[in-house]
Amino acid sequence: MTNEYFETSIPDIYAAGDCAEFYDVIIQAPHLVGTWANATFQGATVAKTMLGARTIFEAVSVYTINFFGASCSFIGMTEADFADEVISRGSVESGRMTQIFIKNIDGVLRIVGATVINAPGEVATISAAIKNRTDISQSKIKLADVNFDLKNLVS
Repeated sequence: MTNEYFETSIPDIYAAGDCAEFYDVIIQAPHLVGTWANATFQGATVAKTMLGARTIFEAVSVYTINFFGASCSFIGMTEADFADEVISRGSVESGRMTQIFIKNIDGVLRIVGATVINAPGEVATISAAIKNRTDISQSKIKLADVNFDLKNLVS
């Protein structure tokens, strides 16, 4: 368990990578991400802190896997019990579906994560909305509509 600098409760002892639960400043909660890309970014961040330039880790994790001609991306916090609400776009029948995880953080309604199946064009926009801590209260009702362009969230 670490803080946003990957410092443990023991002075001068750090942890990073898929074994480290860290304080995620974006979602304001402890978070564990077990991907090699995330471990690489965490390692670079903690190295700066260990060398004297205290650096906060502030990144949105994205993991994409392709299999059997399909793609699936996991963005940010995708634990349903963390979210206040999960909104679905698309359908299994259409072969394209996104689940958007929403949470009220400090009075701001925000996207904190998503699973995206066969809709790779949504990944960057959702990631940006999470990183920018975008208030989606005015757009929330439109998120389930596949005709609503998610780019409207970050423009």
